[in-house]
Amino acid sequence: MRSLRGRDQEKVVKKKEEL
Repeated sequence: MRSLRGRDQEKVVKKKEEL
């Protein structure tokens, strides 16, 4: 569960950087 949340946050950060 914690790993999944961390992975989701990393994805959001990558998307924000791309924006």
